[in-house]
Amino acid sequence: MNNKPKENCKYWDKCYQKNEHHLITYNHPTATKPKEEEPTTEISPNKSPIPPGNNEKQDDSIEETKPETTSVVVDDDDDDEPKKHEKTPKKRHSSEASDNTVNTPPKKNPSKRLWDHSEANINEKEQSSSFIHEKFLVKMPKDFYLFWKFVVTHPTKNSLKPFNFELVGPYDFLAGKFAPGQNKSPGDYLRHWRFFYDPPEFQTIFVKKGSGIHYGYWRDDPKDEENLLIVRNDASKGCVFELIATNMFDAFAYFLEKDYQVTPFNHKVLGDMRKTISNFVQESKFDRRSLVEAKVERAKKISAKTFHNVGIVVPVNKTTGVGYRPLTDSDSNIKKILSALEKPGELSKEEAKEMVMEKLNPIITNSVIALDECDFGTNLELGIDLFCSGHKELHEIVQNLLNPAYKLLGRPQYMAILKAHLADRRNSYKLSILD
Repeated sequence: MNNKPKENCKYWDKCYQKNEHHLITYNHPTATKPKEEEPTTEISPNKSPIPPGNNEKQDDSIEETKPETTSVVVDDDDDDEPKKHEKTPKKRHSSEASDNTVNTPPKKNPSKRLWDHSEANINEKEQSSSFIHEKFLVKMPKDFYLFWKFVVTHPTKNSLKPFNFELVGPYDFLAGKFAPGQNKSPGDYLRHWRFFYDPPEFQTIFVKKGSGIHYGYWRDDPKDEENLLIVRNDASKGCVFELIATNMFDAFAYFLEKDYQVTPFNHKVLGDMRKTISNFVQESKFDRRSLVEAKVERAKKISAKTFHNVGIVVPVNKTTGVGYRPLTDSDSNIKKILSALEKPGELSKEEAKEMVMEKLNPIITNSVIALDECDFGTNLELGIDLFCSGHKELHEIVQNLLNPAYKLLGRPQYMAILKAHLADRRNSYKLSILD
């Protein structure tokens, strides 16, 4: 007996054959051939169009099916009924369906909200330090973000303008000046608001408009984001920096005291601003470190003073003293040697440089020997001193001294900053890469 299963007749219930042999051999269903199931045009807002389970697999199967007759749109809004297409569609999420597919809810794009300066998004800005860390190679301390909160929540619009005060550098990111996809090189960001005498350890955060007066964070170690000090420099007067505060609020107060000219006409505005700052700090319960204590604590770690007066801090073994040894000549003598580059007299520039290098070479040689014997601070001191002299003829020597010192001290970020700065070291007050 033939147990072969019967096949379906290709004519289905339309078959005209009635002989017994044909009926035994083939199936004749009574219903018509089923069509592909079409999706419904309405979805209950309380039910998901995608059954629970592995959403990724469900999405794949939906993409493969691609129904051609009816589009299904899942709306993110919490309306009682699903929305219908209108002649003038409302603004929708960019990730909602515009083709004949079912889309899962759109992923949030945190970078878009960075340009929203409402108070509700302050916390998002504080948590979105990845851009600053990536472009400027350092992380910002808590007072940096708290001061920004003070600025954007202050009741008076443009309240800082009367004081000729401008937040710059990484604050430009929070202000939305760095648009997504902006075509800038890594070196451009590292040069952004970097004044002529700013060493890699310094980062500008605000300026007095139209002048060389600028304030910024000082980091002995680029990985430090807590125990930072704020220093002030006037680029028009040279390379000397001054430690003035431990946080942005005290730095701004110092600015108002030091660099803002008080007159009978602006006295009240100044008094109101000071009171507003004090109230904000109290309400925020911000714990400000004492500047005196911070200076004393750092002074214990300073290995050498350097030309910029802030000094350098390097790890030194207390038992062996390995980590730093003094230069073979004093700061005053080195400055005297370098003065020949400023006033060559009857010598040409090339002759003056040769004479200077002849006197510097023994100091440089001893510094390199110190580096080889793990006294990395010696190279750092001499390199910073030559950088602070401002002579571009010495830029190559500065890099040859500082790069190995930064590398062996575990501070490669400063190597990148130094390289970018020396590639375009400008004696100017207009130092924004956005201009």
